[in-house]
Amino acid sequence: MSRKTRELFIFTLIAIMVFTACAASPWEYEMLIEEPITVKSDQEKVKMGDLEKDKTEVVLDAGAFDKATEVTLKTPEGVPDYASEVMTPLGSPIEIVADSGTQRLNKPAVITMKLEDDEIQGLKKGDAYAIYHDGGNWQPIKPHVDLDKKTLTFKTYHVSIFGKAKVTLDGMIMMYASDKAIESWLQEQYGETEDPAQIAKWVSLWKNEEVKGAYNAYKNGASGEWGYNVKKGDFEEVWKQMKGAARQLELQEIKAQEKAEFGIGFGDFTGTLADEQKEDIRALVKPDLQSQFEQRLNSEESIQKNEDQIKMVLGMYKDAGFIEKGQLGWGESHELEQRLDQLVAFSQKVLRDTGREEFVDGSMHSKEKVSLEELKIISLDWFADEQAQERWKKYTAKVEEIYGLKIMPQMSDIVGDWNTCTLYITEFILPEFTPEELEAQGCDLEGVDIEQVIEEALAEIKRTPTMGTMTITLDENGQGTMNVITEGDELPMNAVYKDGTIRAEHSSEEDGDVLFMGDFSKRGDKIAAEGTWQITVPEEKEMVIKGTWFAVK
Repeated sequence: MSRKTRELFIFTLIAIMVFTACAASPWEYEMLIEEPITVKSDQEKVKMGDLEKDKTEVVLDAGAFDKATEVTLKTPEGVPDYASEVMTPLGSPIEIVADSGTQRLNKPAVITMKLEDDEIQGLKKGDAYAIYHDGGNWQPIKPHVDLDKKTLTFKTYHVSIFGKAKVTLDGMIMMYASDKAIESWLQEQYGETEDPAQIAKWVSLWKNEEVKGAYNAYKNGASGEWGYNVKKGDFEEVWKQMKGAARQLELQEIKAQEKAEFGIGFGDFTGTLADEQKEDIRALVKPDLQSQFEQRLNSEESIQKNEDQIKMVLGMYKDAGFIEKGQLGWGESHELEQRLDQLVAFSQKVLRDTGREEFVDGSMHSKEKVSLEELKIISLDWFADEQAQERWKKYTAKVEEIYGLKIMPQMSDIVGDWNTCTLYITEFILPEFTPEELEAQGCDLEGVDIEQVIEEALAEIKRTPTMGTMTITLDENGQGTMNVITEGDELPMNAVYKDGTIRAEHSSEEDGDVLFMGDFSKRGDKIAAEGTWQITVPEEKEMVIKGTWFAVK
């Protein structure tokens, strides 16, 4: 455990129209770029636009196109309407046009847009997105936002109309539901057979905007959308037209393999793969992606059903005031995705504990369904009470009252070996280091955006579960030990069990201060446990790592 503590919009056919399915509003804007800016892109890096004057800068790398190509940056005369329910455009859009007729690039264009003071005012982390028009709809691209420099930056492998926008809570819920439905589908598909890191790789892949665009071109055919011109189901042509995006997938897989074999943490490697090994990896990326596309296409109905369920549940939570900061104990550190994660996780817990399959609108449940009104009532007790034992008592009593189920296990039920124990990291609370302190630790910061590096590292770690087992021993008074074993590392903790809940602690100079809290429930012939964990690493400047855990016996 101590070793680990120191290492640091998928859209279906309906979801892809998320930014246009609602009432359309016209985008009124200023013609910032009065005269089109044209450059020749060939074998040298070129730049278009000035951040201060044009509010946009576009950088094209050498070899971005197959041949020398004139590229133009301009403010378009007009753009399609947008859905005000899910987004509010910021500033003026831009249009990038290539005279070669090709719309897709061999290397990504880096686009940086200026954020004005009035645009930043009231902007929360994660609110601002880059958007592009694919020929039919407005689509989101997750950018890197630097509020200190007042910039929004993103990469793209195709030319189009682009802009920036503030996404509303409804829009964020739609995007979240789409991604979460894909993640759930992958867990169901591979959860029993695949390595957790492999599942995390596919989750990451399906969050890649370029992969989303390629899949939709494969699924529906395309006449300009995402820069593709392909027939429906023609994967060979889609792969060919992916150009640089396909090469990037190959490079990412090579990097992942090198990290697995030679990585020693923090981006350091003890070696690299031989050229022959790299070619073998490249050869697998294309058929693996085709297999993913085919499996996804065959599962669209179930994925869409799950997505609709998530949107329905989060819609109820939104209307009932569960999501806003300041409500139900959400503090400033609880970003929107964390809040949505916790709410969806709790809703799934209710389904598992009651042995039901899905939610239904209204106030009456059935043998297969939990009603949204009942979920709201149960959730109010759960999220309003911070005291774990009292919360669990209320929860089990409510489940028995509504569904006639006694889910509180006996203490003897939880003692012994647990088949699985899965840990996820959900949050890092990192100390602030000065540039001088980081350099003193051997960190080369030249050209490095520390905030972005941390954000990307956390995103990768959050997707990768740590699998293990667990053993609990308790005396008649509910006191004993809880030992979590992951990849050969043991973490023995002093534990206290009472009324269906456990609190386990461990403190040492090597591991830091560790706290596990959780609750137990009977689910048929099995016992399930789930809860939270926290590690406080006692370095010179304190670092806290938080996560969730799940176990089955």
